[in-house]
Amino acid sequence: MADVEPTRHLPDYYLFLLTLDAAAVPAAVMLATAPVTAAMRSWAGPATPSPRLEEVRDGGENAKAGGCCPSPPAVEMVDALEGPLWTLWGAIHTAAMDTPAARQGALVDLLFCIAALPPPSCAISGAAITVWDAPLWSGLPIWVADVRETFNFDPSDPEDATPWAVVAWPRFNAFLARVVQRAAASADGAVVDGQGQEVLSSVALQGLWALREGLEDVPTAAGEVAMPVTLHAAAVWMVYAAQDGAGGAGAVGAPEGRTKEGEDLARDLDAAVAAMEEAEGRV
Repeated sequence: MADVEPTRHLPDYYLFLLTLDAAAVPAAVMLATAPVTAAMRSWAGPATPSPRLEEVRDGGENAKAGGCCPSPPAVEMVDALEGPLWTLWGAIHTAAMDTPAARQGALVDLLFCIAALPPPSCAISGAAITVWDAPLWSGLPIWVADVRETFNFDPSDPEDATPWAVVAWPRFNAFLARVVQRAAASADGAVVDGQGQEVLSSVALQGLWALREGLEDVPTAAGEVAMPVTLHAAAVWMVYAAQDGAGGAGAVGAPEGRTKEGEDLARDLDAAVAAMEEAEGRV
């Protein structure tokens, strides 16, 4: 790829994400989350502390009366963490757009490892940290918002459908399809908690939109033709969101329970994966 999406602010570790492999994921987690952690540690608290936060600091009225101090309220760090979080998710998503779908496995691992990080607490109150009412890190604050911002892409708009975007758009959809498939797999229950799985699965709606745009929005004007980029985006959802842990087409059932039609469909999906990977290798 000659260039990257011009509207993104890409951090220094972006090039590392482009060459990411499974062995380097732990290092990538540290690099990618470091700016968020630094912003969190430098946070000095709200400009005007709320009475509830002051109560937590001095023990609370219940503690003064000999009772039990209530649990501290969650602390919203929107001003401190919003910018670093937009940058973090933007870097991962742009790396996915610049990475052929067949090589995105480590980026998916990275996202799940971030969601599984231990929840940090506020140094002032000891309370849980949230951004946009989502806990850090299991709630992946702002991640879904960045996904939906990216889905504003309009392939019929010449300003959107640049040569880079036409290649990047199916890759981004493939990345999301991989995330949704893995979040739905029971094996990830021990890695990401229930809330993390719910957030990661929530972008399945984007898959429905991609399928509708690629398969149902038929040309209406005379001479108008279906756009290959939307068909490609729909295809990667059918291929990657349907794969089981072994890499086969899980949506058509386990091998021992498949009909001949199911076997044919599985073989066709695997052939489609191979064809797309071969085509991406020439980009």
